[in-house]
Amino acid sequence: MTWRSPRLRAGTLTLLSLASLTGCATTTGLNAEPAAPPPARFTFCAVASPIYWDDADTDETIRQVKAHNATWVALCQQ
Repeated sequence: MTWRSPRLRAGTLTLLSLASLTGCATTTGLNAEPAAPPPARFTFCAVASPIYWDDADTDETIRQVKAHNATWVALCQQ
C-alpha cells in the first residue's frame, strides 16, 4: 500500500485526529463525586425570557405562551 491509497490515508488521518483529541481529556480521582448539576431554575432562567404573542397567533399558541410565561414568573422572579 502506498500513501495514495484511500484506505491508508483515511486510516492515518483517523489515527492522527484521535491522537490529537487525547490531549483534551481530563481525569478525576477514582473516588471523586461527580459535580451536581445546577438547579433547573438556574439553567432555565439563564436562557428563558417572557414571550409575547400576536393577534394572528392561534389560541393554542397563546395558551403555550401563557404557560411558558407563568413558568418564567414562578422560577425567575424570586
